[in-house]
Amino acid sequence: MSINSLGSSYNNASSSVTHTNAPGIDQSGSTDTTKAGNSAATTSNNSVVVNISDSGKAASAQVTTEPSFKDVGMAARAKLDVLKQQAATKTGTTVSSLNIQQAGLMDYSSFSDQELAVMDLNSSGNFSKDEQDEAGGWLAERMRVSLETYRGVTNLGDRRGHAMTIDLLYNEMTPEVRSALGWTPTMMAANDHMLAGDEAKFGKLDISGVFENLRTTQTQGGLMFRGYPK
Repeated sequence: MSINSLGSSYNNASSSVTHTNAPGIDQSGSTDTTKAGNSAATTSNNSVVVNISDSGKAASAQVTTEPSFKDVGMAARAKLDVLKQQAATKTGTTVSSLNIQQAGLMDYSSFSDQELAVMDLNSSGNFSKDEQDEAGGWLAERMRVSLETYRGVTNLGDRRGHAMTIDLLYNEMTPEVRSALGWTPTMMAANDHMLAGDEAKFGKLDISGVFENLRTTQTQGGLMFRGYPK
């Protein structure tokens, strides 16, 4: 998605598909290694002491428990299969002959932004082209809802709220959601340039209103946003 479409119109939202270490462990041969702070020490038969800080242990735990994009895709596959079976039963047809792109037939609102993104990008390799397109369409619609509040003023030339919303959402998005929406660093640089120009023209916009808009729109079908000020 180009910055021009973000700056002037919300009607033709589309998704563009572009595919986008654990810390080292210090070892010491000395038997006199001293335990420091809250680090955990483990001694091997060769008197090698390995110190792992609390933050390192937390990071390691996160690496092992965070689901991979493929795992998210597999879970989304299972959820989608349930929806398709329900739709087939409702319409008296079979899953294989179901037209999933029929308006109003299937409700994807239970899918997270991440699930829609991995479906759109087919990260788990088990989604059809129609399923990818439908997921991408739902994600793009969520983006439109998040930006809709600023449509009027944006069309009048004041793009501050629009650009600030994009910045806040981009900073929280996973790489796959960014990729599915086509939001790139180049686009963000153009967005920030646009924001700076409008701030010079109209002054700074109170960011609290932008946060409140994101809080409201996510309950109305917009993109998820949890980065609220404390």
